[in-house]
Formats: sequence, structure tokens, C-alpha cells
Amino acid sequence: MPELVSDLSKMRFEAREGLAQLFGGVGPAADPEQVEEIGTLLQAILLGVVALNMFDPGSAPTGDQLARSLRTLADRVSPSA
Repeated sequence: MPELVSDLSKMRFEAREGLAQLFGGVGPAADPEQVEEIGTLLQAILLGVVALNMFDPGSAPTGDQLARSLRTLADRVSPSA
């Protein structure tokens, strides 16, 4: 069982790293902490959209809606705003 937990933990990091590189504009030489943070956010969004599509497909946001919402949120919480 400890081996399974270790393998799943490694796969979780690899999935987050892949999401950060694919959709987050994070390069392979990026700070691992930044990769983890961006990958975690993207994974949470992805899993949420998947859940919405499974249980209430009409309520799932489009990519454009998600992008606009993230921009709006970033503008509101940005220290420079």
C-alpha cells in the first residue's frame, strides 16, 4: 500500500506539472513551487468543469467564460489594482 500512495503522489505532481506547462505557460525550467501552484489551480478548475459537465451539463462554463472570470478575479485581487 505505501508504494501505491507513493506512485499516486508522483502521478499527481506529474499531472499538475503537465497542466501548468500545457495551459499555464510555465516552462520546464520554472520554479517547482510555481509549477505546483499553477498546476494545482488548473487541476481544480478542470475537475470542477468535469463535475459540472457530468451532473449538470448546461451549467458548465465555456472556455471563454472561464478566461473572462479569471481575468476579472485577478484584476480584483491583484495588489496593484
